[in-house]
Amino acid sequence: MKLYTKRSILFLLIAALLLVACGGAESPADIRPIAVEETSEEADTSSDAIAVEGQPVVVTRVVTETVTENFEVEAEMPVEQSFEGTAADAESAPAPLATAPAGGTTPEEPPTPRVEATPSAMFFEEYGVNPYILTEVDNLSTFSLDVDTGSYSIARRYLQDGLQPPAEAIRVEEFVNSFEQGYQIPPNTAFAVYADGAPSPFHTDGTYFLRIGVQGYESSEEVRPSANLVFVIDVSGSMAQENRLGLVKQSLEILVNRMRADDTIGIVVYGSDARVVLPPTNGSDRNTILNAIYSLETEGSTNLEAGLLLGT
Repeated sequence: MKLYTKRSILFLLIAALLLVACGGAESPADIRPIAVEETSEEADTSSDAIAVEGQPVVVTRVVTETVTENFEVEAEMPVEQSFEGTAADAESAPAPLATAPAGGTTPEEPPTPRVEATPSAMFFEEYGVNPYILTEVDNLSTFSLDVDTGSYSIARRYLQDGLQPPAEAIRVEEFVNSFEQGYQIPPNTAFAVYADGAPSPFHTDGTYFLRIGVQGYESSEEVRPSANLVFVIDVSGSMAQENRLGLVKQSLEILVNRMRADDTIGIVVYGSDARVVLPPTNGSDRNTILNAIYSLETEGSTNLEAGLLLGT
């Protein structure tokens, strides 16, 4: 009987192994079947086998064991950083930065492209550059007087703010006008013309560069004629940006301090509509003029036509 039982157990074990092997094609590789033999003297009523009364019943259980293997990976751990604070602060604290790999250098980050920042509502138009003309082809020339220095002032402001001036805002003639050229003031005449030249450093054919300067006369405050000034000022919403209207007020205040009693000044403003803020007023009435200047506030849109028509 014992021999029969052992053979039965062996047969059942082989059958179980075959079942596990056939169904293990899709099973993970780390699942290993382990056979456990359990002999019971009592019949298992839950088994599908037919129990014979008075005979022992052999029950074989197949137990599977899942084995998880842990793999240790060597890696550079971040440098520990001390943190002082509450638990809530520790949760919100930034994670430490990873160190560079052993034996290597930290890769350089690509440089951030420089963006040409432009103050809002500031626009410039590119007029181009006058072409080079050979005097052998055209020996006649004309020129106009330009006393504006705005381009140099704008470029200087950009640089002081750490910004790159737009290329279309650079005008060479206005840079030249910003510096004293050393021309003598002409006596008893409206203006004088000065000319000087030098060999061109860019040519080897005898080309010369010629500079022509025009210097007008200067009159003192005492001898100049009386001034009648009317200022047409934009007070639309865009003038609130970057304290534009504030700069206008400061400039007008400087002007008022240099006015004579026989000068007159008037102020017209335009936003959505145009209106007179200060009728023609003598320069001696400084308080009235300054109060009108200080009262200027931004309003509405930009109705330039209405302002010019009213100012004339």
